[in-house]
Amino acid sequence: MRYLRDYSGKFFKDIISQCERYGVDHRTVFNKTPLVLAAAAGNAALVKELMTAGAASELIDNQGLTAWQGALQRAAQNSKFASDLFPGVHEILAPASVSLKVDDRLIKIDANQGEFFLLHIFFATLHSRIGRRWGSLVPLTAVVLEKIISPLPGNVIADYRKKRSYISSLLSKNEIDSTNPYCKKLFKRKRTGNYIFNPKLAVRWKEEWVDIYSHANIGLLSGLDSESGKNLRNIIKSLISDDEVF
Repeated sequence: MRYLRDYSGKFFKDIISQCERYGVDHRTVFNKTPLVLAAAAGNAALVKELMTAGAASELIDNQGLTAWQGALQRAAQNSKFASDLFPGVHEILAPASVSLKVDDRLIKIDANQGEFFLLHIFFATLHSRIGRRWGSLVPLTAVVLEKIISPLPGNVIADYRKKRSYISSLLSKNEIDSTNPYCKKLFKRKRTGNYIFNPKLAVRWKEEWVDIYSHANIGLLSGLDSESGKNLRNIIKSLISDDEVF
């Protein structure tokens, strides 16, 4: 992989040097692989070369995020990254589908379905939302989702799927108590227009079903021995139970 040394300055030269020394899927102290770092930086050329060298795109970091989800996390935080750099990474790394289980019902959501991006945005932004330490900021709304999705170009997500009305209809259609015959029970409504994951939602990981919040490793946020830690634990408790902390 020595020919990669021409890419993007010292930081990426260091990544390649470490790949040569420790392997293409080695972990940093934050449990991130080179592919995760390259994707989060929006360097599609490096992502492509790492994949060619055998990097595993399904590996996850401490937040349960794959390289593609890590790039989506940054896209949710930075509109310029979303419009300019995420599309190149998305083209290489986007999964074709996601497999879920709810109440013993198996669900497969393909990348061309409207729920696909909503589900992944909920997951990719989860740690940052809990980390704000204000329970009222944890649920997502159609307004916030529209703001996150709107900078993504049409070749990533169709323009009509960026509209608030469309997003709102998907959220209500897929909430736990929906009577829609195509409801996937992905979300739980905490209050009018505010949604979190259905705590009974499980994702397929390494041939096993893991509940969505365990897969996201949200317990990492609750270890602080302080008032902030107590507040985070209350928020997490509200996510996985029926307690109305928000």
